[in-house]
Amino acid sequence: MRTTLDIPEKVLSEVVHISGNKKSEAVRVALEEYIREHALKRLLSLPGKIDIEVVSRELEQLELGRMTKFE
Repeated sequence: MRTTLDIPEKVLSEVVHISGNKKSEAVRVALEEYIREHALKRLLSLPGKIDIEVVSRELEQLELGRMTKFE
């Protein structure tokens, strides 16, 4: 979708520089990153917590168990 945006040159230049992309692609990537970050903040604010480290250890044990079955 084509659209006209009024983005300050300094901001656009920085996004292009950081992303290494041309203007349109840099803006698209920046918008997608903003959406991803917002979704992550929303998920983290939900009630209920899990211990990522414990889950990671459990997943690692499951993977190791699967690997030994195929050996």
